[in-house]
Amino acid sequence: MIRSTFIFIAAAIMIIFYQLLQLQRLRSELKEVKTNNSKKEQVSSAGASPIPPASLEQQSRCAKQAEAFFFTWNRDTRSSKTRRESRDYTNHFDPSVNACFIQIKSSLIPIGGQFGESRFISNVNESSGLADYFWISQVNKKYWEVAPMQCYVVGRDGQKHYCSSEEEYNNLARSTYGINQ
Repeated sequence: MIRSTFIFIAAAIMIIFYQLLQLQRLRSELKEVKTNNSKKEQVSSAGASPIPPASLEQQSRCAKQAEAFFFTWNRDTRSSKTRRESRDYTNHFDPSVNACFIQIKSSLIPIGGQFGESRFISNVNESSGLADYFWISQVNKKYWEVAPMQCYVVGRDGQKHYCSSEEEYNNLARSTYGINQ
């Protein structure tokens, strides 16, 4: 009875912690969107011609390709008896390079032990790994005290750009592939 109560409380704490992380990310993303919108207004008022946005047809085709990619990937990777994973994805069509990118995010929900998060970005047509982020908690440390175990984004120049935090990864992923978490 005590053990099941403890497991329930631990699971509730992890869920609350995860929700707080999501809220923090959303606030950060909102701030960046406001900053980007301000910059776009400055560029358009200066007379520069921005790249036209993706058409609805391109976005729709990309969404379908990303969905198929995600379900194939999700089918081929499974949760184990010692952990569960919450998986989600987001996609973005970049008309400047005529490519559809997907970011798959997995949140590791342990059954007793450490928890973590991973993300990777791929071009859905090439199945190429373009970015990778992997973070796992450490006992007796706050989440912000733990650096990711792996963190990089391959730039458009083909070079790997390493990062040391989730914020750096998000900024690189957004600026390189238009992917917001």
